[in-house]
Amino acid sequence: MAGQSETPSRTGIRVLIVDDNESLALTYAWLLEDAGFTVETCHNGADALVCIDRFHPHILLLDIGMPVMDGLQLCRTVRAHEAWKDLGVVAQSGYGDEDMRGRTREAGFDRHLVKPIEFNDLLKTLTEVLAERKPVQSSDDPVGPL
Repeated sequence: MAGQSETPSRTGIRVLIVDDNESLALTYAWLLEDAGFTVETCHNGADALVCIDRFHPHILLLDIGMPVMDGLQLCRTVRAHEAWKDLGVVAQSGYGDEDMRGRTREAGFDRHLVKPIEFNDLLKTLTEVLAERKPVQSSDDPVGPL
């Protein structure tokens, strides 16, 4: 069929969702798992650092307004860490004004999505960021090469 060869395989692509709204994070996780991604969730930026180190995601979906460490600070930390600097990072926020979009660009986000996010827009954005970042897995990666 025509559209099938154009859709990249999501098998083995790991997404870490970081959002203090646990219901929303779990809903995104369920939808992304159903679409073929491997997903984990965390609910604040400090816990996300531990999750990143353990889970080795290819892409992060970060809420901006979180307690402990907000999404902007988390993204800056990820970009400063040598092993994580090439991760895809997508902001999700209720704030979509130019000031916030500028702040997310400055922090190092690849994209900025405004809540509520249409699921097809989320899939398209994740696919674009993954294509740009071209995640490469090492031979010791538990999921194996993509």
